Amino acid sequence: MLETGPELAAILEQLHATRATAKERQKNLEKSIREEARRLKDEAGVDGDRERRGFAERDTDSAWLKGQHQLLDLGNLAFHQGGLLMANKKCELPLGSYRNHKKGYEDVHVPALKPKPLASGEELIKISDMPEWAQPAFRGMTQLNRVQSRVYETALFTADNSLLCAPTGAGKTNVAMLTILQRIALHRNEDGTFNHSNYKIVYVAPMKALVAEVVGNLSNRLEPYDVKVKELSGDQTLTRQQIEETQIIVTTPEKWDIITRKSGDWTYTQLVKLLIIDEIHVLHDNRAPVLESVRIFRLN
Repeated sequence: MLETGPELAAILEQLHATRATAKERQKNLEKSIREEARRLKDEAGVDGDRERRGFAERDTDSAWLKGQHQLLDLGNLAFHQGGLLMANKKCELPLGSYRNHKKGYEDVHVPALKPKPLASGEELIKISDMPEWAQPAFRGMTQLNRVQSRVYETALFTADNSLLCAPTGAGKTNVAMLTILQRIALHRNEDGTFNHSNYKIVYVAPMKALVAEVVGNLSNRLEPYDVKVKELSGDQTLTRQQIEETQIIVTTPEKWDIITRKSGDWTYTQLVKLLIIDEIHVLHDNRAPVLESVRIFRLN
């Protein structure tokens, strides 16, 4: 160490004094904040809401000084008009439901719904009654369910626009498969083979995490038709040649929006004959403008 002269010693002494003074001021500030918080907590004010807000703010400042978690008043942050997808302010459980209060959690039991009996003239479509060329896509199944049977004629034999509203697990993917088969059938040759060179099908999945799952499902079920299914997302990109060799492109709204904005890619986007949008209710979410631009502007 270097020896310190009188001038350096004086400077070091001042620095130590300044540091000690700063620490002392911080301790005094924290002490005054804690005392004020305790006083406000114990004080029975007539304005309870104002008292709770003042305590929360001072407790937040104290926690910030100590590096602890901050306390947020969730009541002041609530969106009073409801969420975008859940705007109902009241939720009622069906008859027969009951609750079991446990330590730290609550069990809610909801009875399973009993299916309504089939209406007169309503029949479930058997796979064996479908056209022979369409049956391989439903191997392992014996019949369609009620939702699928109701839209069977429209989905498989017409090119009409359709909007299907059904709960999770109702089999909407099989309805999408019917529409895919309807498009493939339009390019069926007389010898039973298919011409896959003059059409494209775009399947818009709601999230990137579901794209790979959809690709695997469609690839397996459409293998007898020699239909190529590829993923087009932020993780997977396709060359122009790969896109030309692919019949079904599974993508996300944002990725397809980017692709259709490129003027050089209009050649194959004009071949899109079928657009399937999964989870269409995201039109009521922040991603709605992306879906609207894809659906109305660039594919019309």
